[in-house]
Amino acid sequence: MKQLLVMVAAAFFALALTACDGPQIPMATAADDAAGKQFQPPPPGKAGLYIVAGKVAVLSPITVGNIQAGTLKWNTWLRLDIAPGVYDLRFQGLDNVATLQLDAAAGELYFVRLNWSGRLPIYHRFELMDSTAGRAAVLAGQRAASVASP
Repeated sequence: MKQLLVMVAAAFFALALTACDGPQIPMATAADDAAGKQFQPPPPGKAGLYIVAGKVAVLSPITVGNIQAGTLKWNTWLRLDIAPGVYDLRFQGLDNVATLQLDAAAGELYFVRLNWSGRLPIYHRFELMDSTAGRAAVLAGQRAASVASP
């Protein structure tokens, strides 16, 4: 019975977020959105990083190393061009901190998805995506405004 109540509450929460389009975040211009969807290689000596939000239950800044990247909501994404190196991606959720370590190489494009568990308690997690799935997720979403350009 308790598990049924938790599932009903999670479903209600998800419906409430989608019904009202959720909270607003700063969005990129239409030109920046279109440019990001061209999947251009990163500048020389840099790696390209796309962070895509699948199901995100809360708004919280995403950090990439010590870089404040921006904030995402459902079906939005960010692109950063970063120096090669190891980065800790971080997102503070309601019930956990999602983290992922990324070893970025120059000239490469990386796709990372941020999702929540779909049930209570609300656990978020990052996962690496392959290029095909990553590009499809970016094409289906809208670009959020980036706070910083490293």
